[in-house]
Parts: sequence; structure tokens; C-alpha cells
Amino acid sequence: NAEYMGSIEQTFACHLMAKRQLVVFDFDWSLVNENSDTFPFASLAPELMPQFASLRSVPEFAVWTDLMHHMFGELKQKGVSREAYENSLKQIPILEKMTEAVHFAAASSNMAIVSDANSIIIPIILQAHGLEEVFAADHIITNPAHWDAEERLHVDYHQPRDTPHNCPNCPRNLCKGQVLDKMLQEAEYDTVLYIGDGGGDFCPGTRLRPSDHVLARAGYPLADKLSNDAARSLIQAKIHLWNDGFDIFNVFQQTLRS
Repeated sequence: NAEYMGSIEQTFACHLMAKRQLVVFDFDWSLVNENSDTFPFASLAPELMPQFASLRSVPEFAVWTDLMHHMFGELKQKGVSREAYENSLKQIPILEKMTEAVHFAAASSNMAIVSDANSIIIPIILQAHGLEEVFAADHIITNPAHWDAEERLHVDYHQPRDTPHNCPNCPRNLCKGQVLDKMLQEAEYDTVLYIGDGGGDFCPGTRLRPSDHVLARAGYPLADKLSNDAARSLIQAKIHLWNDGFDIFNVFQQTLRS
């Protein structure tokens, strides 16, 4: 019947429109050229910076998210307002050509961010660089954060504390590999590009296929790890080293079908 045929046509049209490429960015030192967690501290309360190093050895702060939650309390004690904090985030730099690279990819690909930062930080910085339209809210996977009535920022684990992810390679708050697995189960992609720099970006790299690509920032922990043959053998995807937004743009042009 006509209704049935209409629904088939609709489904077929949706299938044609569906983007078959997925581009996933880590955030700090990848999409942005800074540590978005510590940057506001360095500019607004530099006297707190030594605590990031000294408290890392305290067992209760072994997970970075717990340390950040504590440090946001310290920032509140210093009298730093929400407005000052959010204005500081807007100063976080992005590498030259990176914005153009992101817009280029978004024309043909689904875009996502998987980050150990938090849900307050990322949208503010994206907006400051005109990228808020590129990444849908449900494609920004990170630690949940909120402001309380006293303007103290709270952050918690992305991974529910009562259901651990049990991945030996990742911190308790977030396994980026399992997040990527879920994305790949929800939609079918011909090609996935993963852009990262840190040790936490190794696990998602191991979930990719030979048709996919890992873009590892040269001179950073992920690239260092991939220089080890045993680690590299766990990655099926093609590996590209990058230094700046021009390199990212070039890889996008070579690998993404428009």
C-alpha cells in the first residue's frame, strides 16, 4: 500500500543521507591546544597549581576526576567566580587550521568528542571557537559537571561508580574504548578516524579496524606508546602522526570521502 511504500522510501532516503564516516576527537591537546582542566587555575589562581602535582600521590585522588572535584572546591575557596572561570575557558587556544579541519570533516562525517574533561568545560570552549553546532550534545561523551547555588563546580565520573567498566587500561571514571564500541554498535561506519594524544587514547585505538585511522599527536604519550612494537601490534587501524591543524586537515582530505 501507499503508506507502506512511503515508509520504505523514507527509510531508503534516511539510509542515503546517513553519514558513513565517524570522526572522534579527544579534547585536551587534541581538539584544543591546552589542558582545559588546569588552564583556568594557571590564570586565575596560580598558587593552586602545585597541588595538582602534590595531591596526585594521595590515594583518594588517584583518579584525575576526583582530584579535579577537590580542586574546584579550592578554586571556590579562593573566591573565583563562575563568570571569571567561564571567561578564562574562552581564552583556551586551538591550533591554527584545526577549526577549518573540523568543519571540513563535519560536511561528510558524524562528529564526536570523547574526553576526560567535563560537560561544563567543553561546550563553553566549543562556542568560543564557533564549533558548538558541529558536535551534537549526545556526541560529547565526558564527565558530568554542574554548578551549585554557591557557584562551586562539581564533577563526577562518566562511568557510574556502582558499575565499573573493568577495563585494565583505563581510569575508573571513563573507558574511551567502551564508549567507542557503543558508538560503533549504534551505527554502521565505513571509516572511523580517532584523533588523540594521551595514554587514555590507546584503548579506543585498539577497537578500530584496518579501514580506520588513528591520528596520534607526535611527541605526546599516545605516539610514544605506539613507537613500542608490542603496543602497536594491538592496533589494526592505520596510524598517522600529526603536529598541528594543517596535518589534521591533510589527513582528513586524504581519508574522508565527501
